[in-house]
This record gives sequence, structure tokens and C-alpha cells, in this order.
Amino acid sequence: MAGKMWSLALMNKTLFYAALPCLLIASPRRAQQPAPDPSPIPSPSQPAPAPNAPTAPVPPASPAGGASPSAHMMRTWRRLTYTCDGNARVVVNIHAKEARVVFKGHTYNMTQLDESEGQKYTDGSLVWRNKEEVGTLERTSKSGESKALASGCHLQSAGTNPPGTKANPPSQP
Repeated sequence: MAGKMWSLALMNKTLFYAALPCLLIASPRRAQQPAPDPSPIPSPSQPAPAPNAPTAPVPPASPAGGASPSAHMMRTWRRLTYTCDGNARVVVNIHAKEARVVFKGHTYNMTQLDESEGQKYTDGSLVWRNKEEVGTLERTSKSGESKALASGCHLQSAGTNPPGTKANPPSQP
């Protein structure tokens, strides 16, 4: 009987040492997992936070090298609608030194140039000029000649894109 007990003890010892590497490997993994942090219960007026939502406010990331803080903010575009000679319609969306001019279903992305009187925007071939409430859209050829596409454009309405819209203005008038 002592021999049977000895062999049983030897078998148990063998099973223990055979299972030991699994226990040693599995145990540290369990120890490294963080315990879930209980979140405070929100007041009834606040929605419940997402399960993995941070509990403290996260500070905004600093802008990339050289970028201004406003580069990360939503842009507000000013929308100007003009009615021109021959009942043509031009919509000009302006932000900073950018303009998106919509004419006959096409959108032209333009950049503002220095102008002594009024404003001037161009994409290289088209030019939008306006002074006070009157504007002109012209096509400039390589030879320097310009052809008016829409002239005598008078401002009909001015506004901004409503809050919550995308930074880009709508492409259709």
C-alpha cells in the first residue's frame, strides 16, 4: 500500500510540475489586467457615459508645428448671393482669403489677391471682383484678355452657414 501511495504522490507531483508552466504564464497576464474603474453615476439630466469614456476632461491637443489654433476650429463661411445682368446668378462663399464661387452649376475654388479697390479672387483662369455690393466674374486668357461671364452682379442676400454645418460650404446655389 505504501508503494501505491508513493506512486500516487509521484503522479500528483508530476501533474503539478507539468501544469506549473501554464500557471506561471497565465498568472502574470491576469495580474496585469487593470480592474475596471467604476464611474460616478450621472445626474438624471445628463446622458450616461459610454463604457470606455474618459472620466476626466481631456485637454485639447496642441496644434501641429506652425498651425494656428483656429485651424482646428470649425470654419464659418460667409455666403453672398448675387443676381447679374441677364438673370445670371452667382453665389460666393468666403472664408478668410478663400472663396468658392458657384456659377452655372460649377464651383470654382479661388484665392484672394491684393487689390487696391474692392476684393479680387482668382483660380488662375477665372477672376471674381467685387466692390461694395457689385461684382463681376471674368475669364482671363493666357494672352491677358478677359471676357465677362457675369457682369453687373448686385448683392441680393448675405449670411453665414448655420452652426453645425460642415466647414465646406454647399456647392450648389
